[in-house]
Amino acid sequence: MEPDFFLELIRRHLPLSINRAEYSDENLSIGGPEWSFNSTSPWRLLADNRLVVGSYDENSYASVANLAGRQIVGAEAQGVRGSMDPSFELDDGAVLEVFSCHFLEPWVLRLPQEPIIVASPSEEDGAA
Repeated sequence: MEPDFFLELIRRHLPLSINRAEYSDENLSIGGPEWSFNSTSPWRLLADNRLVVGSYDENSYASVANLAGRQIVGAEAQGVRGSMDPSFELDDGAVLEVFSCHFLEPWVLRLPQEPIIVASPSEEDGAA
């Protein structure tokens, strides 16, 4: 799957309301009505181009819980060229970035009435 196609699938459903957000056992899980994003990869939350919190910070669990009530209003591919790793812009201007570091299914995105998108860095195009 090409990054542009992946991004277009997400953008069709924006804004995505985050009704639940949690981080436990190195699993980031956010979602809302009819959609979800789950990742075992490292992540970081930026605001005003500064790091707010990252997946390995001691307050990461509480910080992720604060995402509930926010909306995803933008989506970009970030990282190396052709990367399928998402960067989600939130309604308050913060950005949630995810960095695939596992070769097998580092994140899974389910959108309403769309195919389930599973990152697969070992695949040539980055997703299956």
